[in-house]
Amino acid sequence: RKGTPRVAGVLLLEPTEVGALDQIVTTGAAEAVIAGLGPDDQVAVTDNQQGFIIPMQHVTDHKAIDAQLEKATLGDGPYLKYFKLAGDALAKTDAPLKHIVVLGDGDELHNDQAAYQDLIQGYRVQGITTSAVGLNTHSDAGFMANMQDFARWGGGRFYDADSTEQVPQLFLTETQVALRACYAQSPSFPRDPSPRHLLPGVPLAACPPLA
Repeated sequence: RKGTPRVAGVLLLEPTEVGALDQIVTTGAAEAVIAGLGPDDQVAVTDNQQGFIIPMQHVTDHKAIDAQLEKATLGDGPYLKYFKLAGDALAKTDAPLKHIVVLGDGDELHNDQAAYQDLIQGYRVQGITTSAVGLNTHSDAGFMANMQDFARWGGGRFYDADSTEQVPQLFLTETQVALRACYAQSPSFPRDPSPRHLLPGVPLAACPPLA
C-alpha cells in the first residue's frame, strides 16, 4: 500500500525585480504549489521583507491563503533571516516531511556563505531539506551558483529559470518531487509471481520484509 506523508513546507519568495510580474509569476506560483496540498499538510510563506505572509498553518482554506498571497508585497533583502524563520517554524511541526523551497536571484548573500552553509546543513541534519529555484534576472552565473549551493547544502534540488515564464512550472515540479513522495505504509515481502518460478531454490518465505 502506498500513501502520501503529511508535509510541512515553507516557500521563501524574492521578487522578480519586474514588479508587475510578481503577482503573476511569484505569488501565482506559490498559489499553484499550495493548491496541491491538503488539510493534513502545513505551509508557510515568507516575503523576504518583514516576515511571514502566511504563517505556518494547515491548508484547510485555500481561498483565504490565496487572498493573503495576492495582497503581499515582496522585498529584496538578505535571505538569512528568512531561512531562520523557516527552520524555526518547521522545527515546531510534527510532519514527517519538512522542506524549504527558496525562489530568488541569488544576489543577496553578501559574503555570508559560511553562515548560510552552517544553517542549511544544520537543518538537513534535523530532517529539514532545502531546494532552490534560481531566477537568473542578472544573467550572473555566480548568483545562480549561490542558489545551487542552497540546494546542495540542503540535500534538495536546484532549478535554473532563465525566464520568469519558467518559474510556475519549476515550482510545481519541485512540489511533485519533494512534497508528494509516496511511501509504503506496511511491510511487504518478496515473492515470485511467475508460474515457472524464476527464482528456483530461493527461500522467499524466509526473507525479511522490505522496508
